[in-house]
Amino acid sequence: MLRPRFLLCGRVLGGLFSCALSLLPGCAYPTRATPLTAVMHSPVDRSTQPDNLWQLQVVDAQIPRQTRTGQSWDDEGGGPDVYFVLAIKGEERWRTDVREDDFRPKFPNPSPNLRFDRSARVRIELWDRDGVGADPIGIYEGKVLSEVFIDADSTVTLDGGATVTLRLRKPEPRAGTGIAEYELRPSALVVRAVLPNSPAARGGLRDGDRIVAIDGKAIAGLSEAAADSALALASQRASKLTAERDGKRRTVQLDKGYVWPAQ
Repeated sequence: MLRPRFLLCGRVLGGLFSCALSLLPGCAYPTRATPLTAVMHSPVDRSTQPDNLWQLQVVDAQIPRQTRTGQSWDDEGGGPDVYFVLAIKGEERWRTDVREDDFRPKFPNPSPNLRFDRSARVRIELWDRDGVGADPIGIYEGKVLSEVFIDADSTVTLDGGATVTLRLRKPEPRAGTGIAEYELRPSALVVRAVLPNSPAARGGLRDGDRIVAIDGKAIAGLSEAAADSALALASQRASKLTAERDGKRRTVQLDKGYVWPAQ
C-alpha cells in the first residue's frame, strides 16, 4: 500500500510544482500572431495609407558591352551578373535578386513597402557579381526619386554609361489586425508586439496591454481557438476590445483599415 500512496503523492506534488512555476515571472505562455493576408480585391481603400510609403520597381537595365576599362564582363565574353541596390541617406534599403549573364536584365519583383521622402538624396547602384565579390557597373547619387513617375517608367543614366528604368508604385496593404505577437493566458491576451500602420496601432494598443474581452466576450470564457479567431478577425469585424493597462480598463475600437507593412 505504501507504493501507490507514494506515487499519488508524487503526482500531486508534481502538479502543484507545475502550477507554482506557471505563476513565476517570465513563465512561458503560448505565443501567437494574428495573420496577415494579401488584399485581392480592387480598388484598394487607401484612406489609412501612411504618407511617404512606396514601392520601387527596377523595370530593366541596359549595360554597356564592356567595362569602363574596355574589358569583357567575364572571361567567356558573356554579360554581367547584375543586381540593383538602393541606399537612402547612406543606408542600404533594398537590393534585387541577381540576373545572370544579361546585358538587358529585367527585374519583375518590386521592392517591399519602403518609407522614404521622395525629395531625399538617394544612391542607386548597379553591380556585377563575380565569384569572390562584386564590381560596380554604374552609380547615380541625387534626388532622383522626386523625378520618377508614379506608375510610369523613368530612365536614369548612371556613371559608366549604364541606364536603369525605374517605376514608383503605391504601397501594398495587408488585411489583418496587426498584432505581431501576443501571449495566450487563461484570462487575457497579452500584447507583446504591434505592427505600425495597423488597426491595432491606430487603436492605441501597445506592448504590455492585456486584452480581457473582445466585443464583450471575456477571454476567460473562450477556448484557445475561439480567442485566437476572435482576435484575428477583430479588424474585419471592427471589434471593440477591452484592454487593461496599469490596472485601468479602456475600450479600444478597431477600424476596418489595412496593415501597411514598411521597412
